Amino acid sequence: MKTKLILLLLLSSMIGKSQADKTQIITIEPYLRVTNGAFFKQMVLKSNDSNADFIQGFNFEWGYSYKLKIKIYKLKSPPEDASDTDYILAKTISKVKVPDDYQFRMMLENDL
Repeated sequence: MKTKLILLLLLSSMIGKSQADKTQIITIEPYLRVTNGAFFKQMVLKSNDSNADFIQGFNFEWGYSYKLKIKIYKLKSPPEDASDTDYILAKTISKVKVPDDYQFRMMLENDL
């Protein structure tokens, strides 16, 4: 009975995902960016070499630059109002604190 339950749980966790389509090494900036969500503005990860707004298993901390190895999954049946791709942390390669005088620009919109 336990074997059947474990098998069922494993199979249900794979529904909707293929095998990792690829892995990629990316850099995450030490700050977040503002983007328009489906119904609201949100702050998401900033990377110049990836479209990942969110990476499962990754805990971002302001003021640290990261180099990550991520797994990229294309969803078989993506939701209509969300991404068709899942990004999952495979390994944190580096986490480096930026200097206290590090400056960045954040664009905000006034929706009045």
